Amino acid sequence: FPLLDLPNEIISIILQQLPSVDRLLARVNQKLFMLESFGRYSIRELSIGREYDDENKEEDENKKNTRDLEISLIGPCSSYLDVLTKIARNTTVESLFFLCDVEERQLIPYVKATRARKLTVAMDQEIGRDEINDDLLDEWLSSRMCLNIQMGGLAVTGEALFRVFRGMTSGMLLQFRIGVLAEAGRSVLHLLGIAYAKGSFTSRRKDARFFVNDITCERNFFIFIGVNMMITVSKRMLRSDIEGDFSIERYTEDQSVHNILHTLQPFPVVY
Repeated sequence: FPLLDLPNEIISIILQQLPSVDRLLARVNQKLFMLESFGRYSIRELSIGREYDDENKEEDENKKNTRDLEISLIGPCSSYLDVLTKIARNTTVESLFFLCDVEERQLIPYVKATRARKLTVAMDQEIGRDEINDDLLDEWLSSRMCLNIQMGGLAVTGEALFRVFRGMTSGMLLQFRIGVLAEAGRSVLHLLGIAYAKGSFTSRRKDARFFVNDITCERNFFIFIGVNMMITVSKRMLRSDIEGDFSIERYTEDQSVHNILHTLQPFPVVY
């Protein structure tokens, strides 16, 4: 049957089922060019500022979608700015890694605008002080399921982390991880009614449970709050004034907290 006789909505759906190369080749006339241009793309892995490396990537072959792409944007920003503009406008990205130095700073608005379910950011701390702070953190969180700020988050305070925790109890964000100063880590715990001093926890919350892992010398504390929230904080960060990783996770009905608990050891707490 003639493709062009179908309604535009149906043609757009057909084009979206094609591999990306075939979609571009389908631009044989003005109508198909217009419909394909306004259609959405899907990218599985997008890396900005470094080569994409799939050696250690875990992948479920049963879920692999052959229409998805893996793209690395490296080199001078001017060489791929137009591509990133289009990605931000009409592309869904499963996982985006952004390595930001001085030149890549101009790309920050495009990265924020990209519909990436999982976003990982590594940024120079000097840049991060202006770009990742209490006032701008919500812009990085918007429409994400996972946000991992590996570097650049030292300006974020405990008050902002507390707001993230409260928002995650009912929002779409499932996992948030950031490297912060020790003061921020202790502050958010204080706002949650939890304190750590002289090697032990005290808690005003009866719904908080405390665990520790002994897999490494630098142990992590795992604090389960309620039925589906977990905070992970490094022991070294609570005992000293150095920065460390702080993460918040929310478990859905499809995930089991018990799978994690059986690998941990209970840690004493005074209520």
